[in-house]
Amino acid sequence: MPNGTPSIGFVLAFQVLPSVIFFSSMISGLYYLGIMQAVVRFFARIFYRLLALSGAESLSASANIFVGIESSLTIQPYLIKMTRSELLTLMTCMMATVASTVMGIYVIALHDIFPQIAGHLVSASLISIPCSVIASKLSLPELNVPETMGDLPQTDNSTKKASNLMVALVEGGSQGVKMAVGIATVLIVVLGLEALVDLVLAKSFGQNLSVQNLLGWLTVPFSALMGLRPEEWQLASQILGSRFVETEVSAYFALAQTQVAEPAPFTQRSVTILTYALCGFVHLASVGIFVGGLTALVPSRAYDITVMGGRALWTAFLATVLTGCIAGALIIA
Repeated sequence: MPNGTPSIGFVLAFQVLPSVIFFSSMISGLYYLGIMQAVVRFFARIFYRLLALSGAESLSASANIFVGIESSLTIQPYLIKMTRSELLTLMTCMMATVASTVMGIYVIALHDIFPQIAGHLVSASLISIPCSVIASKLSLPELNVPETMGDLPQTDNSTKKASNLMVALVEGGSQGVKMAVGIATVLIVVLGLEALVDLVLAKSFGQNLSVQNLLGWLTVPFSALMGLRPEEWQLASQILGSRFVETEVSAYFALAQTQVAEPAPFTQRSVTILTYALCGFVHLASVGIFVGGLTALVPSRAYDITVMGGRALWTAFLATVLTGCIAGALIIA
């Protein structure tokens, strides 16, 4: 870039997307060895006991710490009978957390300004689970008795297992390639559409009006509630609002680029709060991904899943903001 900042496109192509492939391969290997299943059920027991969730909700919520839409496969037999409240909690947890396969993207984006970023991202994903439960259950309380309320369901072992570890790693890498292509495709399409809309808005209403500015104005109250300094509200809101369209990948890179300036516009505490608040798939593209993925698994629940999709985007946003508030409360200024 003219200001000396590395091009986001170059970083995505040669650093970010390869890391997605590597992490996907690693997670696949851990699943083959049975390590990941044990970890998922460990967290599921914690969520089941502490949050009073149904067994299916607990199992899928714990899986969301490590994978994305694939978490629904752990409870596929129970999806058809899940209540609307359970579906909302399931989708909120999906959007308010991030898969470990894409955490490498955020580490690459922020490691220069936030050396301990990796540990904080894992913490953010863990904290977002109870925050998601709070947001979803307040939005749509459980009025029925879930089928799996009494116990944790057994994991589904019907999925064909790779013949050996190397095959599992290769298959995981192949899935990572598909994920990397999907991320790049979404960014190209969404950023292109945003530029087109910005051009129309600029021609119609003036140069100061853009999609990012509009979304930024709407999220100013949330920047204030997270405990940021008043002089940080405007810029923080633009970053928070932009991720609804541009995805959290662009938002993290935008946060990193702002800190290059001298003096940096955000304190380290504010950077940490925003890092936690941005840690989630809270964008329009994720609604399509999760609604489409779940509908493919249970076509008979297509209406309920579609209705819950937009609602889950809102509750997931509230969950990530609450996660940012918790981070801010725990950090000594």
